[in-house]
Amino acid sequence: MEDSGNRVYATVNRDISHFKVLTVFTNARNCMAFSLVTHDEAEVHRFHQDLLKEGFAVGEYKDSQGNYGRNYTKEQILVTIKGTVTDIPAHQVIWRCR
Repeated sequence: MEDSGNRVYATVNRDISHFKVLTVFTNARNCMAFSLVTHDEAEVHRFHQDLLKEGFAVGEYKDSQGNYGRNYTKEQILVTIKGTVTDIPAHQVIWRCR
């Protein structure tokens, strides 16, 4: 799925509880953007706590499919944490500029 505008990295471990996919969007406007898909619920919770400690404001949103998630904003940075993104419980974290 890699093309000239992004780079995709995945863990070698195929165990679902350890599987992660990182996509770096190298042609994002004005700054780098990335997406991380992880199945580790505790990892997502720790990241949420870290964003709050760093002073990010949190708000809820609803996407076009009706799925809920959270947006975290601070200055020119927007982080979105989506809930389940596949039939297998996984979370997607998207980090980008506003």
